[in-house]
Amino acid sequence: ASAFLIMTDENLASPPPPPPSPLPSSHCQQYHHEQSGSLGSSSFITRSWESADARAILTESQENAAKSVISLAAFLAPAGASDCLDSVRAIWTWITRNITYAKGAVTPQVTAPHLVLLHRRAICQGFCNLFVSLATAAGLGQHVRVITGYAAPPGKEKKIGAASRHSWLGVRLNSGWHLLDPTFGSVRSTVAGVPKDFFFLTPPRDFLEAHLPDEPSWQLVEPALSLEEWLAH
Repeated sequence: ASAFLIMTDENLASPPPPPPSPLPSSHCQQYHHEQSGSLGSSSFITRSWESADARAILTESQENAAKSVISLAAFLAPAGASDCLDSVRAIWTWITRNITYAKGAVTPQVTAPHLVLLHRRAICQGFCNLFVSLATAAGLGQHVRVITGYAAPPGKEKKIGAASRHSWLGVRLNSGWHLLDPTFGSVRSTVAGVPKDFFFLTPPRDFLEAHLPDEPSWQLVEPALSLEEWLAH
């Protein structure tokens, strides 16, 4: 059990720390990005995901690849890989292709990484916990933060309440912090009309259309929106 990083409900209920400063540019492979696109556009990182996606898809045919968090991380982010963005993408692709959103009570079966991996079902906390666990096993744990707040899928009314509570992720790359939501990105829970990849490294202002973090600094925009502004936005 010690091999798994399990985020507790208490951890998820507390606002995360403000985004730290970015890592030195030499840590991750350089890449370029475009300006924020419109809602419904795909990821704003201008590079090919073919290699990372192919690696993630290949693991689905490998009998022992997903027997544990550690074994899956070894397939998705091979030891010695210098491109952390490529590893982040492979983890994203595997999770969004293989984990189904599970409605219902918050239980270890849908939140604990090893159980999510076993049963292939999760709520938002489980999606994030599995992502963090895979990133940690791949040596990228310091690059990922679970973010909590309110969320409403595009096209849905924004509301404040227990039913609107949600968890997503911040990923630190050489150019700073970026946002992704593997729950909304899941092929089995994607909102109609919004591409699966829209929620992968989404431009902050676009991401803010559907997410309001508890900690305003995780909006990654200035000035940050207030709760009232977000609801009316």
